[in-house]
Order: sequence, then structure tokens, then C-alpha cells
Amino acid sequence: MGRQPNKLKQNPKLVQNAMSDGRASLVLEYYLGRTETPVYDDDGNPVLYTTGAMKGKPKYTVKHNRKKEALNLYIWLAPRTAQERQQNKNTLQLAEKIRFEKEQEMLEDRKGYRLKREKECNFLRYFQSHTENEAFTKPVRKSYYYSYVRFTEYLGLTPRFSKYTKILPMDAVTPDMVTGFINYLRKKGSGEGPRKNYHWFKKVCANLLIDKNEIYKNANDRLCKENETLVEENNMLVSANNSLVPKVAELVEHHDELEQANAKLTDDIARLEMQKMRKMQDADLAKYKADIERYFPDVSDLLFWGRYCTSIGFPDSYVHRILNFEKIGFKGQLYSHEHQQSFRTEGSWAKLERSADNKHTFELKIDGVSVFQRFKDMARKLLEKMGFRHPQPKQGKAYTISLTY
Repeated sequence: MGRQPNKLKQNPKLVQNAMSDGRASLVLEYYLGRTETPVYDDDGNPVLYTTGAMKGKPKYTVKHNRKKEALNLYIWLAPRTAQERQQNKNTLQLAEKIRFEKEQEMLEDRKGYRLKREKECNFLRYFQSHTENEAFTKPVRKSYYYSYVRFTEYLGLTPRFSKYTKILPMDAVTPDMVTGFINYLRKKGSGEGPRKNYHWFKKVCANLLIDKNEIYKNANDRLCKENETLVEENNMLVSANNSLVPKVAELVEHHDELEQANAKLTDDIARLEMQKMRKMQDADLAKYKADIERYFPDVSDLLFWGRYCTSIGFPDSYVHRILNFEKIGFKGQLYSHEHQQSFRTEGSWAKLERSADNKHTFELKIDGVSVFQRFKDMARKLLEKMGFRHPQPKQGKAYTISLTY
């Protein structure tokens, strides 16, 4: 049968609501306590018991507070087949698991414990677990590790945080600590390294905030339930507080103005921080470019020839060898952007040589001739073979590459 046994002292308890189609819906019924309201007579005096053991004591109206939660689970009230009986059994087992879980949540809220695994309380151990979690790829684990090393170095080098080098409580991770870590990374270096370290640190903090938000949500739910029990008592104080309504309205208006000012200030700070970050990035990029021009003057022209070799048809493996100043043999087709034509060779060699006029510029040669001259010769031979006079190359159509880094 679908009737379940009555179990005492369960909160919430599992109850059935019969439906017209021969089934019953399973519902959790919570007992949230009771409220007692004194009974007063017409003159406003408390009413007392006149007889019995409570004689002389004031009377109270007792209200029991209950709440129901639908589980969207259903059982048959009169199962007729083995399949329906098995279905009832499985559904009741699932409903009992849900009921037990909800009961543990209430115990956690009211008594401060819960039958589940302990949550991590050491931020450093929580951070380090990301470096060992095989759910992440190896590069991601390495990134977490490098960020973890930087953070522990920061704690050890900061006097007021040095006591947290082994154990860092979750509530000790403050905005002040995070801001100090950002400044430490900026002083430690520039470029992608510090930015990546901070990126993975933020990932860990985001995961931690998810757990904290769950705790805050549970605490908020508990406060909401406690607040409901105080509503009726607060109603008795409303009449006495009417004189404060204008003052409260004034304070609320002032609070709204402060909220708006705070929101505007937050936006201004965020915008200034973004501008500051962009200026730092622009300065880093300018310094990076200046360092390349100073210490690696060949890079600019080598990048040009590397892109040019790729555009005319050389594979990357050949381009790497050409940029290493190797003499390579090849056969196949090369495309001339100037002539808008592919030319085939059955056997040639290519080599990048330093220009005689400028030691920081280079020239690609095919079979000992400049690649541009080589294309002109091949175009002339092709036209002569077809019986046409060789036209002048199109002006302004030469191949160019914009160099950015």
C-alpha cells in the first residue's frame, strides 16, 4: 500500500496529499515553533485563569507555525501491480533522503552542526588544492602553482601577514590583503607574468566566494525565519512608533542619497582604476617596443621577411630555416603578389642574406637573385613562352606587410 508509517519527532516530516487521479503527492511539513500572545480584556488588562493549576496566571493565545514544501514526487495510493509497488518504494526512499537532508539543514541553522563533510578553513590549503586537482589540465595546475608561490612569498615578506605563511583563515583574506598582493606583483615585475598570477589568484577567490555566499544564504534564511516569529510582536509596537515615521522617512531619503553617491563613487573609482591599468599597459608596450629596437634591431626586418615568405607559399618549417640564414632547396609553386601569378620551379634554392647597404636589413634571394627580380624574370619568360610582349609591372601593387608587435 502507499500508506507510509508514522514517524515521530521528525522535522520536517513527510506527509501525503491525496489526489483525484488515485495518486498522492509527497510534501514536507516543517514545524517552525509557536508564538504566544497575551489575552487582554476590554479594559486592556490581562485575562487570568480562575481555576485549575494555572489559576492566577495570565492566559495566552498559542499559534503553531508550520510551512509546507512540495517535492514534486508522487506515489500510488492503491498500487495494483508489482511495478507500481516498486515505484512507490523507490519514490519513498528518495523522498526520505530529501527529508533527512532538509532536517540536517535545520539542525545546522539552529544548533550549529550538520552531518556532512567539513568545509575547508585554511585558505592556503584551499589554494594549494587547485594545484593538485586533476580535474584541471596540467598547464592550468602549473598556473595555479606559480600564483600560489607568489602569494606565499608576499605573505612571508609582509610583516603584518607573515604569521599566515602556514595557516591563513578564510575570514583573514581581506580586500586590504588582496590590494597589497596586487601592488607586490606590480613591483615584482611587469608584463604577462604578474597579470597571469593575479588572474589565477582571482579564480581561487571566486571559488571561495561561492562557498561563502552559500553560508551567507543559509544565515539569511535563518534570520528570515526568526524574523517571521517576531512580526506579530512588532505589530504591537507600530502605534508607539508612529511619531518616529517622519524622522525615519527623512533618514531613508538621506540613506538613498548616500547610496547613490556611493554608487557614483564606486563607478568613478572603477573607471580610474581602468584608466590607470591601461596607462600601465601602454607604458609596458612602449618599453617593450623600445627594448626590441635597442637590443634586437634585426627583429623588425626579420618579421617582415618571415611574413613575406609565408605569403608567397613557403611552409613554416622552411620559413624557420630561412630566418636562420640557411640555404634551402625547394621545388613547387611560389606566388608573386606584384604579378598576381603563381610560378613553378622544379629545383631552386633560397637564402636570406644581410643587405650590404644596411647591416640591420636583409634580402631574400632565389637562385642567387633577389626574389623580386626572380619573379620579374619568371614573369617575362612565361609571357615570352606564350608569345606576348612583357608588360611593365603594375605600379602601387607591390606586396607590403604591416609590422605590428
